[in-house]
Amino acid sequence: MTWITYRFPSTLIIPRNNGFDWNVRVLGTVAKRIEELSNEDPALENGGVIAGQVCHLSKTIYVNYLFDSPTGSRRAQDGFVLNVEGLAGEFERIHERTNGQITFLGTWHSHTSATPPSTIDKNSLKKLQANYDFPIVMLTYTGGHIVRVVC
Repeated sequence: MTWITYRFPSTLIIPRNNGFDWNVRVLGTVAKRIEELSNEDPALENGGVIAGQVCHLSKTIYVNYLFDSPTGSRRAQDGFVLNVEGLAGEFERIHERTNGQITFLGTWHSHTSATPPSTIDKNSLKKLQANYDFPIVMLTYTGGHIVRVVC
């Protein structure tokens, strides 16, 4: 008998707090990819979209899929603007292929310095949350860590 061993990065767990009654679990490979994309050019903010599953019973959001920033997104030292053109269609395809199991969960972006989420981040999250019945999250890679934006 032969065994094959695989090592996966640890899952990042962001516990519920500050009025957000959901635990967020970011698959280790997704957290590692966010770190890699953020550090490709640390002088520019980067970002993208996160997807996964929502368990209403345990009130847990499972982030297990990452979209890099779509073509047409704007990376700059002082901000990141996500191009959303075509994302709705992409999520319809994913939703269909996974029988509704994988869905849009929110966005992620990096900061060029170790700063907390900005007012712009918080306002953007509020707008996203207003348009969806599912809990929506925004993750920020800042100061070498992934944090959840809190409104």
